[in-house]
Amino acid sequence: MRHIIHDWPDAESLEILKHIRSAASPSSKLILFDFCIQHACPDTEHSSYGGDVKSPPYPLLANYGAGGGTLLTHADMQARISRFYITDWGFTEHSQMLTFFNAQERAVRQFAALGNASGWRLESVKLTQPATFVFVPV
Repeated sequence: MRHIIHDWPDAESLEILKHIRSAASPSSKLILFDFCIQHACPDTEHSSYGGDVKSPPYPLLANYGAGGGTLLTHADMQARISRFYITDWGFTEHSQMLTFFNAQERAVRQFAALGNASGWRLESVKLTQPATFVFVPV
């Protein structure tokens, strides 16, 4: 599913994921492509799922100081610096989703919690934009 879960608040997201889980076989995998926000403070949650985010050099913030939440990998940041383009997209998108739909952009731990509550276990995360979340049935 691509950019679906961020359109919905937690209750509706859970309902969507539970319906998919009820239709899935024990060998199924659920792959979500969605925005993933990163906080300004260091967060190692993604590491436990095989996350590939390289820590920025000191004194930069964990999210490279981008708009209060955009996930930027080291490669993303290098590309954006080379084009003189730094975005506040994650924060802007989160604010819009919250205002218009009572929905939200989520961090890795929030995706993991949604998965656990709906019968899925987060197996791996690839933190690109959009992030790739791979879930397996519990």
